Amino acid sequence: DGTRAINEGLGQGSFGHVIWDAALSLATFFRWAHDRGSLAVDALQCLELGAGTGVPGLTLAQLGARRVVMTDSDEDVLELMQRNVEQNRLGDRVDCARLDWSDSSTWVPAVRFDVVLAADVLYHGDGVALCDVFSAHMPPDHPTATGFLGYRPRGNAPDSRMAYACSVTHRATATATHACATHRQTSHTRRRNTHADQFF
Repeated sequence: DGTRAINEGLGQGSFGHVIWDAALSLATFFRWAHDRGSLAVDALQCLELGAGTGVPGLTLAQLGARRVVMTDSDEDVLELMQRNVEQNRLGDRVDCARLDWSDSSTWVPAVRFDVVLAADVLYHGDGVALCDVFSAHMPPDHPTATGFLGYRPRGNAPDSRMAYACSVTHRATATATHACATHRQTSHTRRRNTHADQFF
């Protein structure tokens, strides 16, 4: 019925202990797309970056994704994430792993993920590190891989520019500034001015 049991680590210092609007928006988008037949997840392998509480990744698993790897760089957040996996009885198809955008030794580019997603992970900077991680896990030889970025525009944080920047992973070569060379499709869902962008 779409119900998920999600724990938050209220009072903790990391952003990842909280359910953010973009995560809810992206999860809602996945369920909507699945229900209307435009997103078939049954055989997919999915990677969530900066997953925090794991709402979007758990949603994909609940919808039938073959495997979901939810990642974060914060060990405390990973413990919270694992509790949410267990509470929702999705341990047979969801793994939790440490992945640090600034440490490529933690990346898993050898796995051919069909979906790479991130929700509300942009707070400051130019987003280059996130773009690099997306690019590493959506190689040009896997042209059907799809990326999703949920975000809420705030302050000086990168927002929709990241969707364009990340689209360099296919049919284009990333420039030094990670400028967009292709942007085939963008889908939006809104919850409190929150966006979910789809790019290829």
